[in-house]
Amino acid sequence: PEAQVSVADGTAIQVTCEPGPTGGWQWVLSRLNEEIEQPQRRLYPSVLTMLRALREELAPEHRAYGLVITSKASGL
Repeated sequence: PEAQVSVADGTAIQVTCEPGPTGGWQWVLSRLNEEIEQPQRRLYPSVLTMLRALREELAPEHRAYGLVITSKASGL
């Protein structure tokens, strides 16, 4: 499964879930680093840890804000 999270300033972060090294699943946040034009990938062991990192990535100056996740695609 994968999703792209975008915010009003154009920031886009790809969220994927892939098999982990110990047989479980891990969550991956990927973002293009414009300075070096290479994707940055960070791995997280749980969805909660990944969501906290995603919130920090998108709104570091507003730590009290939560995330509201909606889908534009019908049926999701």
